[in-house]
Amino acid sequence: MRVVISYRAPIGAQPLGTPPSKKCYQTHAVKRYVMRFRSVLIAAALLSSCERKAATPDPEKPIEPTFSEVGAADAFGAPGGDVNDVAFWSHPDVAFESLVLTVNDAVVEAFAVETGRLVFSVPGGADTIEVFYAGEKSPGFFIAASGGAYRLFAIAADGRSAAPQGLFEAASEMVLFCVKGGVEPVLYEIAGGTISSRALTIAANAAELASPETLVESGNAVACHVDPFRDDVIVISSDGAIRRINPASGAVFGIALPAELSAGASSLAVGRTEAGEPSVQVALLDERTGSISLFDASDGHALGRIRVKATFDLEAVTSASRIDIGSANFGGVYRDGALAVVTSGAGAPVRLVPWNGVMSALSLRVPAALNPRSPKIEPEDDDVISIEVIEP
Repeated sequence: MRVVISYRAPIGAQPLGTPPSKKCYQTHAVKRYVMRFRSVLIAAALLSSCERKAATPDPEKPIEPTFSEVGAADAFGAPGGDVNDVAFWSHPDVAFESLVLTVNDAVVEAFAVETGRLVFSVPGGADTIEVFYAGEKSPGFFIAASGGAYRLFAIAADGRSAAPQGLFEAASEMVLFCVKGGVEPVLYEIAGGTISSRALTIAANAAELASPETLVESGNAVACHVDPFRDDVIVISSDGAIRRINPASGAVFGIALPAELSAGASSLAVGRTEAGEPSVQVALLDERTGSISLFDASDGHALGRIRVKATFDLEAVTSASRIDIGSANFGGVYRDGALAVVTSGAGAPVRLVPWNGVMSALSLRVPAALNPRSPKIEPEDDDVISIEVIEP
């Protein structure tokens, strides 16, 4: 005996965007054969002729990366103004009185993180600015560099002013540099095809910058940062390569090369995990799109990519020139630190994003914020005297 069962394919089997047609409602036959002492059911599933085929990738069309979007909580600077670089200063006692420092071709300006008000300004522009601390009790310093010179300023303990400490010659007109803080600060300089170290001695009202001592060849380096836990110099190249350099030996290790990523500006995020272990992340900026990619600084593996979205009062960041990450408690929504993005357009040039928002967007744990003046955990001293009472 032969039985024919009709089956009509559901609408969901059609290709997206194709209206229903007779062709997509084809009838599929299932034959059933029955014998006297046993029965056998044989089913053949026939593919519908309206099944969607996989699209052939276009080799000339680049694959768009996946972004996680975050919103900026604040914006700093005059609308439509230009900013060359940005940095954070952490107040030694009151988190809410910390500062965002910006610099353009004419002036260095310091804004209160909590209110956005202008706290102080220093005449004279620069291309690059960096903040560092010379020990746990240090109020902090910043170096502004441009035109082949470094200008060193000491920030007052209350964060309401800055005083000049010295003017030093740089190795080139367009110098790249980073600073290791602590009781013996060191300035690392990228110029003339090499990476050099320069000891920085800071006295009461003056400072001295030593001559350069070559560490390694710089290659195509575009930026450097100092790992505050290990004092390694993390060097970023224009092709996105991440290198670690041991300043004591000059050894280069920990090489990672993110694929198809051209590094513009970069920054480090530092903190401690729940277990107290150091957490260091490298942030690389794609200047064309304003997107920021995060990588683990220990092995270079990718953690994700974010971009700053539009909010009800701020436009989305679609291109950017500089970034900086403040890994400290700045109070309020910035208790876990902040990401600053320098952009252009009609709005304020600096957007500030809570760091816990960045971590949440990437589904990562938020590391504990540090005191940037003393990021290292000092080992406990072992007992040097052992007293044992023995009764006679």
